[in-house]
Amino acid sequence: MTDSRIGGRIQKYSSGFRNYLDFLKIDKKLLTVCILSLFVPIMLSGIYFLTSFAKLTRENEFRQARNNVEKMENQLVETLGKAVDIANRIYANPHIQRTVAAEYESPLEIYNAYGDIYFFDDYLRSYKEIAGIRLYVENPTMLDNSYFIVTDDEVRRESWYETAKALDGKMFWTYRHDAIRRLEYISLIRQIRNTTTGAHVGILCIHLDMKSLEQICAAELHDTLISLNGRVIYPAGQSRDNFTGAGNWIITNSFTPRSTLNSIFDITYIIPRKTLFLPVYSMIRKSLVIIFVSLAVSLIFILQIVNEVYVQKLQKEQLFSHQKEMQLKILSSQINPHFLYNTLETIRMMALGKKETTIAATIKMLSQLLRQSLSANDKTIPLEKELELVRNYLAIQKLRFSNRMDYSLDTEPGLGGCSILPLLVQPLVENSLIHGLETKPEGGYIRISVKPKDKTLCIDVSDNGTGMEPEYLEKLRGELVSGEDAADGRIGLVNVNRRIKLYYGPGFGLSLSENTGKGIKVNMIIPLVRENVSGPC
Repeated sequence: MTDSRIGGRIQKYSSGFRNYLDFLKIDKKLLTVCILSLFVPIMLSGIYFLTSFAKLTRENEFRQARNNVEKMENQLVETLGKAVDIANRIYANPHIQRTVAAEYESPLEIYNAYGDIYFFDDYLRSYKEIAGIRLYVENPTMLDNSYFIVTDDEVRRESWYETAKALDGKMFWTYRHDAIRRLEYISLIRQIRNTTTGAHVGILCIHLDMKSLEQICAAELHDTLISLNGRVIYPAGQSRDNFTGAGNWIITNSFTPRSTLNSIFDITYIIPRKTLFLPVYSMIRKSLVIIFVSLAVSLIFILQIVNEVYVQKLQKEQLFSHQKEMQLKILSSQINPHFLYNTLETIRMMALGKKETTIAATIKMLSQLLRQSLSANDKTIPLEKELELVRNYLAIQKLRFSNRMDYSLDTEPGLGGCSILPLLVQPLVENSLIHGLETKPEGGYIRISVKPKDKTLCIDVSDNGTGMEPEYLEKLRGELVSGEDAADGRIGLVNVNRRIKLYYGPGFGLSLSENTGKGIKVNMIIPLVRENVSGPC
């Protein structure tokens, strides 16, 4: 079809659509325009979004799966490598070679010889990934135990035994049945020869604990298969066909462990297609609901516009007028910190004029407290300034609690010029006051101790309040470590600890302990530095 014919058809359809609109009433016109201008673009945008979302979800799922397979391979290689290390040690051990080569005349001689080989037990204790060690020997004067097994004709005919002799000292992995424990194991097989004479010593089997495979795969979200030379060894007794159906995506990675031959391990990661499609289908349903609800609401408003155009115009004018009025009220009611400070200073001067020195002093401390709190940022301030804030806060609380509470602030000499992040100490004091002393009828006491220790500054805030149960204290310590907000609302401690670690580093922060007798002691450790100097005080 030529371009002119296509252009003619488009022009014909557009003119026909305009003629159709000319015969419609205004409400029907608005309804048609709404459907074309709102519903169709939303549907097209939704289809594009959902397609892109499905693609990104699939790519992210495959990327995560590949990372998981690589992580599992590294863990499996590390586990298998421990068996290889043990095999190398046993291969070069002359004591084992002498024990196997000796001829024994009595069971007592055999038991004494076995008792000297204590390192097999050490290997099993040190490597939890190893389930057992078997050395098949051809010395008829020896006796079977959990480590040494005298080979018979049945064992010699088994394929793994023949392969081990054929490889002549080279290692390989196989999946075999252990006659002693009567279980299936992944086993590292190796022929042991005398390193001096080259004589045959025995066939070594090192069994891998199958629980180690389970631990490697247990943390994965989807099913995982581990195969050896094409045979599924985890999960035991399963077939690959049970998982690799048409409804799944498969990611497989193969590798041969170091120092071994004829041993190919496969890690197969199965991603069910429903893990991708279910979220997409759910989003499609929700998107359709939102689209139709939005279209219905839009149509309702369009119909209302037709019938209430003048009313809404009047309402818009009134709304505009109200907005202007509200803006003027907001502007006229705004205050700034300077107005607050000036007001407090005026009240203080009035109190001094009436010789109310206590009130005047309290207002002055409150003004200083507010000024320092409102001007706090992430820049360090002199330590004296932070302690002055604490003194003002405690002095005001002392007026509030009267004889119910007392305090002391002890500082060691030599701290002049030191700096500290603002508002670190006051939240600790406030925490002791609210959670420790507020319910105490009398005799409440808060002690703040500031002293240098090596190249750090130690600040202790302790109280003789009601204390807390040991279980709850441990829980609160855990919340400080994790950085999560405390369940009882003690977010001040968490925030202070978080600020310290972010600014000074993970080696600094808060710790909690029980005070002597009752109450809680909060210990803060931060670097001891001078203001504007990068070095210790």
